[in-house]
Amino acid sequence: MKKLVSFVFFFLILLAAAMAQYDKVAEEMLMKVENKYKALKSFRATFTYTGEMAATEETESLSGSITVKGSSKVVLDLSDQVIYIDGQKQWTHLVEENEVNIMDYDPDEEEFSPNKMYDLYKRGFKYIFVEEITENGKTYNVIDLVPEDRNKSYFKIKLFINKADNSIAAWRILEKNGNRYEYRINTFQTNIGVDDSFFRFDPSKHKGIEIVDLR
Repeated sequence: MKKLVSFVFFFLILLAAAMAQYDKVAEEMLMKVENKYKALKSFRATFTYTGEMAATEETESLSGSITVKGSSKVVLDLSDQVIYIDGQKQWTHLVEENEVNIMDYDPDEEEFSPNKMYDLYKRGFKYIFVEEITENGKTYNVIDLVPEDRNKSYFKIKLFINKADNSIAAWRILEKNGNRYEYRINTFQTNIGVDDSFFRFDPSKHKGIEIVDLR
């Protein structure tokens, strides 16, 4: 029975990949999203992350915020750790350990960061418009992204796009092992005033902090 279930699940993955295509309707929606975010000088968003583990049936959840300026300046605040990126360097501040790790910034390291979702469809995905849904009085366009690389650990990403303003409201990552991860945007502020220094970690503000240079 288990073999049959596994076969059916594997077949559904292959079917989803086969059905996915470069859908013109989805492409037009995604281009509107990309144009919206590229036109912003900066933005700040708060979000909730939820992960469902298939093997253990456990659920994890956390809240965070992200501040973005231009295409490469980011501060990702997850309470227990804060990541600063100024476009060249990355500082990971481990708050409880009073430690900061410094490394060269690799823009390809975090595939699903909230500041990279608006043009993710261009980086090795097929896409298709699935449906239009309404939740809590808001209407969303749902688009499936299917990776062209079959070796990825996930087989689909579902994007939920606010129809009213072309902003990304949520995305859901579906892995082959049954794990599910969701990021949901709670608040979204555009063109906020933020200085470049905000995106560089300042050790002088953290007494006794241990600095680990990994470059």
